[in-house]
Amino acid sequence: MKWMHVSITVTDLDKTEKFYEELFGFERAKELEKDDKTVRWIKHRDLWIEMIQFKKKLPEQPNKENDVLGYRHIALMIDNLDEFYEKAKSIGAEISEPKLYPSGEKRCILRDPDGNLIEVYSR
Repeated sequence: MKWMHVSITVTDLDKTEKFYEELFGFERAKELEKDDKTVRWIKHRDLWIEMIQFKKKLPEQPNKENDVLGYRHIALMIDNLDEFYEKAKSIGAEISEPKLYPSGEKRCILRDPDGNLIEVYSR
């Protein structure tokens, strides 16, 4: 079995694509225009994100915290968390301070432009 992609609903495809491109190195793979939505895929090596922007305005999520049913976050392992943290701060991302865990991993949490949680780790 192989992981295919994660799918997120976004309010602005270009803004979200730029966020994942600048911080994680994703690049556009393909795009599909449908009657009610635009679907855009971005990729970084074998990691794919499917972004969907509906043409109609969607209701706000009632709770952007972790205590909801469904997917809570995505987690990515990177090489240098301190450099990543500084880069994320420089583009205005909402990000927590890096924290060192007893396992030896460092972790911080940030949100993409639509508030989706992303955990970022390094060893």
